[in-house]
Amino acid sequence: KKAEELSEYLQINKVNCQYYHAGLDPIIRKKIQEDFIEDEIDVIIATNAFGMGIDKKDIRLVIHFNTPGTIENYYQEIGRAGRDSKNSFAYLLYDESDVQIHNYFIANSYPTKELIKNIYNAICDSAQIALGNISQKEIIINHEYIKLYVKQDIPNAQFYSALKYLEDADYLRLNSPYKSANKVKILFEQSRLKIFIKKTSNEMMKNLLLYLIKKIGQEIFVKHSVLDFNNIKTTTGFTNDEIIDTLDKLEFLGILEFNRANGKETISLAQPRVRADELKLNYKLINELYISSKQKLEKMIDFVYSPECRFKYILKYFGEDAENYSCGKCDNCLKNNNINPNQHEYIKENILDLLHTSEMLFSEKNICDILIGNKTSDDFKVLKNYANLNLFSKSDIIKTLRLLENSGLVKQKLRDNKKVYYLNDISSSNFNIDEEVKNQVTDYEENLELFHKLREIREDASKKFLQSPHIICPDDLLSRISKEKPRTKSDLTRIKGFNDRMFNKIGNEILEVINSFNQQKSTSPNNIEDKLPKNISETYKLLKKNYSLSEIAKLRKLTEAVISMQIETIIEYFPALNITGIISHDKFNLIKNEYEKGSTSLKELKENLPNDFNYPLIRIALAKLKALSS
Repeated sequence: KKAEELSEYLQINKVNCQYYHAGLDPIIRKKIQEDFIEDEIDVIIATNAFGMGIDKKDIRLVIHFNTPGTIENYYQEIGRAGRDSKNSFAYLLYDESDVQIHNYFIANSYPTKELIKNIYNAICDSAQIALGNISQKEIIINHEYIKLYVKQDIPNAQFYSALKYLEDADYLRLNSPYKSANKVKILFEQSRLKIFIKKTSNEMMKNLLLYLIKKIGQEIFVKHSVLDFNNIKTTTGFTNDEIIDTLDKLEFLGILEFNRANGKETISLAQPRVRADELKLNYKLINELYISSKQKLEKMIDFVYSPECRFKYILKYFGEDAENYSCGKCDNCLKNNNINPNQHEYIKENILDLLHTSEMLFSEKNICDILIGNKTSDDFKVLKNYANLNLFSKSDIIKTLRLLENSGLVKQKLRDNKKVYYLNDISSSNFNIDEEVKNQVTDYEENLELFHKLREIREDASKKFLQSPHIICPDDLLSRISKEKPRTKSDLTRIKGFNDRMFNKIGNEILEVINSFNQQKSTSPNNIEDKLPKNISETYKLLKKNYSLSEIAKLRKLTEAVISMQIETIIEYFPALNITGIISHDKFNLIKNEYEKGSTSLKELKENLPNDFNYPLIRIALAKLKALSS
């Protein structure tokens, strides 16, 4: 799919393409080859194995076919474009599978402490090496034995990462199969060997031993020495088979030790075997590197979904003060990829409502299919949010979903090997939604608002104490606090899980925010939204948020005339409702003046007002005027 989209883009823009395809799938490579003439390098298609040796100034376009694992890599790679200071472009093709690949490699690059210790023991035990001893022989890597020893399947990447850490700490050396060689060491003392050579009637043994002593010298009695079979054949006239057969017989007699080249990876101990618990490895560093890699990947994903200027994000990532910066060139600055704030809010509400009102578990694809109204199972079609966002694209919904996840309102978890989403503040370990909460939408919205305020307190404390937010106070605990709304220290510390350590860091701030929050709610009008007819409650929600008439009509998929009649009904319920989002003060006053002059019907008012006053607008103003006069 990526290849087809990329081909279509390059064809439309008449781009000639010579590509760097390190690691690029052969099928995709063929597809691109069929579509382009390779006249000149106009574009680099960057894969996970990005070609680093490119040294051209006139590259006009860099396309990341796979998402890089870090901002550092991305920034360095897009820097290949436009080194001649002419206009150049960079595109990134993002897919969730890119993240899965990176997560796989991160997980396999940082083995656990226990796994490293078990692999070390398994290697030593497979060669029957006792504590304090060292083997002169190379140890063939027996993957099956190691697998049985550690009682788990070990991915190759994870296994070799463990070996690398042991090698860096100088406990062993990994020998390449391409460098394996035939080696021999004579075990007999020189005087005893001399007697054997004199008395043996086997001419091949005699001649081979004499050759080894003459060619290698005293070293052969001390350590394993490499054999050059070609030189032996030339000197003695023996064939390969004769040499190997003779060496095997000499080894059987205990005269020498023969290590035959096997073309396999082997390991050599660099020092005598130690207890696994005594291995001096920097496990803390390994763990920190793992966490850092995960955080860097998350920052890269956040970059993909960020609504702010791309270069502002990069500058902030590298520690620059770029609060007021805007490049004016990226897709976000040019508004090519942004959602209208009101539309974004509407998408957000539908996602939260879907997750809140349904007991089903939804994947990203499920959420998009339901809200867009794609053909799917009958179970989904009966949901009240089905097809609510049929005017929006899948990417709009995914982008909003990602922003909700980053804000902490929505979380994801593996269920049956599939990622599913759930609301952070009302979910339990088994994903069941509390019936009481489910039936109290108002309480849910207030809890969500308070929960978000408490998260802001925790974020400040996290920076102050240089600890991760979860250590300061976990999300599930903040969720319980936002529901119970404790007023005093004793109320707060009685909540299960909240301790004195947490109170010392954020307790007073939590109580201050909760009491302020409760005071605001007590002085605000009671929520009587449930009095409204169900068919116009959604319009009322949008109206309260100062959406314009045209925006409400578009989001509700109704005409402005129908929306105006709904607002007319809403005003009957809420006479004091603020309608400045629909009609400005100036326009309202013009209508009011005509109304006070005696024009009380829609037709009369329309005739006496400027042409830009339409019937829906006048209907709403008239309803408001009647409500004020009653």
